[in-house]
Amino acid sequence: MTDQDRVLQFADVVEVGRTYGPYTRSGVKPLYCWQAYTFEHVQALVAMLWPWLGERRRKRAVEVLHP
Repeated sequence: MTDQDRVLQFADVVEVGRTYGPYTRSGVKPLYCWQAYTFEHVQALVAMLWPWLGERRRKRAVEVLHP
């Protein structure tokens, strides 16, 4: 994402994962990233987002978290 404030705000809200950047590219806005690495962080994020996930995304989350 090119909006650093949005990436940092998301990271502050979810309280898991890490932010990276800026990554600069010639002629393009700097890029900022957020990533979650540990199983526990991904599990926590899925739990936070669960109420807003549709049926297809919920099914995929279950597949990923319970292989």
